[in-house]
Amino acid sequence: HLIVADTGWKHYGVCAEIARVVMENDPGLLKKAMGSLGMAQTPCPTSQALEKFFYPELDQFVEEIYKQMDVPDARSKLPSQEYIKMQKKSFTGPF
Repeated sequence: HLIVADTGWKHYGVCAEIARVVMENDPGLLKKAMGSLGMAQTPCPTSQALEKFFYPELDQFVEEIYKQMDVPDARSKLPSQEYIKMQKKSFTGPF
């Protein structure tokens, strides 16, 4: 299993390069198709309201992991919205 999470765009960046290296060297290595998470394929937003559509969220990471591991109903195992809000308030980046 392979999931690549990058702080840049999925296309043409680290995610794409890792996928290329794996496919060139051993396409049969993975049990499932590689998962990748990165910024949306749009210009970087300068509005906080648009950030939620641009940057991958915690639930997307957890969902991708569960998908790779064939775990059904991943949504029921996600952290509470209160916990997620608390984490976001304590985060001081990326700018």
